[in-house]
Amino acid sequence: MENEWQNFQPRQYILENLSLEKQAGDLLAIYDKYFGLTIEQGRRISAGKSGNWRNNKLYFKLYLNLKNSAKHILRR
Repeated sequence: MENEWQNFQPRQYILENLSLEKQAGDLLAIYDKYFGLTIEQGRRISAGKSGNWRNNKLYFKLYLNLKNSAKHILRR
């Protein structure tokens, strides 16, 4: 490649190797290769149970508020 630096086209290289479409295709190839998941199988998978998440509890919200307040006090 060093010998052909005069023919190098950065825009073409970026379009071929660094585009979002290429990266998404590579990610899907990894999932297909290592986990055996196809796009259609991925669309059928649902999210985990919704509802009672850890950060939805009152004590967790209070903890975050206290932590953020402490940060603001210590910065002064």
